[in-house]
Amino acid sequence: TRGLQADAGKKVQVYDKKSDQSDFTGIDDGQKTRTINLELKEDKKKGYFGKLDAGAGTDGFYQNQGMLNSFRAKRQFSAFGIASNTDKAGLGWQDSDKFGSGNGTTEITEDGDFISSRTSDDFSGWDGRYTGEGLPTTLTGGTHYANKWKEGKHHLTANYRFGRQGVDAEGNTDIQYSLPNDSIRVTEMRKNQTSTSDRHGADLMYEWKIDSATTLKITTEGGYKTSDTRSDYSTDNYFTIKDAPSALLNNTRVVTGKGSGTFLNADLLFRHKFAKKGRTLSVDAKENYNENTTDGDFFSVLQDAVAGTPNLVTKQLKQNYTSSLAFSGRATYTEPLSKKVFTEVSYGRTGNNSLARNR
Repeated sequence: TRGLQADAGKKVQVYDKKSDQSDFTGIDDGQKTRTINLELKEDKKKGYFGKLDAGAGTDGFYQNQGMLNSFRAKRQFSAFGIASNTDKAGLGWQDSDKFGSGNGTTEITEDGDFISSRTSDDFSGWDGRYTGEGLPTTLTGGTHYANKWKEGKHHLTANYRFGRQGVDAEGNTDIQYSLPNDSIRVTEMRKNQTSTSDRHGADLMYEWKIDSATTLKITTEGGYKTSDTRSDYSTDNYFTIKDAPSALLNNTRVVTGKGSGTFLNADLLFRHKFAKKGRTLSVDAKENYNENTTDGDFFSVLQDAVAGTPNLVTKQLKQNYTSSLAFSGRATYTEPLSKKVFTEVSYGRTGNNSLARNR
């Protein structure tokens, strides 16, 4: 709303929106979503607005963000991009509202007004926060499109997002222990870590009002992400017993890991209202697919630093693979028994196949 002219808004409504099934049947199922309905004046339902932030500081730090929105009647297009090496990893809540995506939950009403519902994102990292350690370098962007045509019979929303983040982290920890008999133990630990990750996410919603009593709605979302991490550790332990010379043990470790993940969800919803008020039929079919793979190597050397000979060498290979594929379907029929009493009959079936391999 900050990107709109002050006189563009006609009415703002914040309410708990009922589920699609409740709106369809008129029977409250208790499922609600906090929703903002922004109604614009007729002569203001067109235009452009954008935002550009650019900043730079000492030690090579920078934080840049750009966003462009355009809308005309029932069509909306948005795009954004972020490049930074600070803790800004994505859009915040306010900017996400301006962008208007959110997994296809932005809705355009018959009058061309925008309704935005708050949902979560399965691919974390789009929420504008960075909570890890180290120095991140972020490059992310996305596009959003929404439109209605043929007198609102066809409604389409689509989103795409990309994110790339690299993190370099260094750490040093020094600990001294005072032991009995005037003994001292000193542990010096050093860590260097480098990680990179890429994420792609897309979603689409298409709704077709076949006639005044029948609608078909298709929703799908999918994503792919990869990660690559390498961590180098070096630990020195000094032992001093009274005035005796120090004994030194050194441990070096290298831990590497590569991972990838894919998910694809689809939902098909068919709804029909019969001539008798309150008599409805809806059929809902869902598919959920998720796959994750990780490959890691662990290499460790423990040695006497004075003699220079290794005492213990460890090599490990860790591989994990998980996948799941689920299908579910449900048919629901409602029948009015009176003006205030309804009966609802539904039948559902679910199949779930999962696989896990660890090595």
